[in-house]
Amino acid sequence: MIPSPGRRINRYYENLQNERERDQASNRPLIDETDVVEFFKHLGFQATVYQEKLLRDKSQFVLARWSRQSGKSFAMAVAVLFNALTRKGFRAAIVAPSKRQSLKMVDRISRLLSRLGRDVLEGPPRKGRLAFRNGSVIEALPNNPDTIRGETLNVVVLDEFAYIEHDKELYDAIIFALSTTNGSFYETSTPGSRDSLFYAMATDDEQFVDFSRHHVSYKDALKPNGPIDPEFLEKIRRQYQTDPGRWKREMEADFADDEDAYLPLDLIESCITEGPETFTQDDAISGRLARTSQFFVGTDLAPKIDLSVVAVIEKIGRDVYLLHETALPTWHSLLRGYGISESLEPET
Repeated sequence: MIPSPGRRINRYYENLQNERERDQASNRPLIDETDVVEFFKHLGFQATVYQEKLLRDKSQFVLARWSRQSGKSFAMAVAVLFNALTRKGFRAAIVAPSKRQSLKMVDRISRLLSRLGRDVLEGPPRKGRLAFRNGSVIEALPNNPDTIRGETLNVVVLDEFAYIEHDKELYDAIIFALSTTNGSFYETSTPGSRDSLFYAMATDDEQFVDFSRHHVSYKDALKPNGPIDPEFLEKIRRQYQTDPGRWKREMEADFADDEDAYLPLDLIESCITEGPETFTQDDAISGRLARTSQFFVGTDLAPKIDLSVVAVIEKIGRDVYLLHETALPTWHSLLRGYGISESLEPET
């Protein structure tokens, strides 16, 4: 049966109206709130003091070093959603140590949409990707520099950044993805290894002077000021009695001194001697050195990043004294200088 001209005109008019409504929606905010903390309340939650401080931070580079269960991922989920609803064409990427964790945060954002009381998505939600009627997109991406390289983004959230592999390469790719939009970078994590970019960003005031840092320990997040239950916390504390470093990282949100060390820091500091008597190479060659004790030479070869070190120590009785140390380029650089590094490279 051929549709009548009138029915075709009505259908065309409906499609035109729907398209006009989509165009109008894309040019205005999808919510009435203009303040992120008020939006937090609209969703039915009360922001903590430290969450509000993070939400109101307008810095371009933001680092949140928070304890477990303090609400850092939830605060970032609300912040990203607020920007997606109030900024036309806003593009945000969520990155975590695993794709499953990234998908989990996007799913958390998706579940918040039911609290809005209105339809804001362009079509049904997809796993790991939310497309909004104003052209905004929130997407979970794998922690792969090659995947992010070439993207154009307004915000990148790195969740648990201290535990992401290839962090330096990933950060390089993210910076270029944000460069054309002058976008913002957020990283949240509990502390992990000191040999990480997260540690450098949290502590280096020269190279990362542009970072705004937020530190929240379990003390800040105890009820009623936060979500952590004091009674449950004591159970965790008892379980961590034999692993104080883990407690310091997970609950105090601080870097443990002995996280990656074979020798505890206290032991190393106890071996430091002020003003040891040293000697030069000329002293040894000329015969002016009258010592008859034992001398030892040790080296710590750094493959690619840190400096290599050569040290000379003297043993007098049961005591050992550091007499000389020299920092050298990495052994890889030294061998390349002698033209022999290529012979040591693995075959591919």
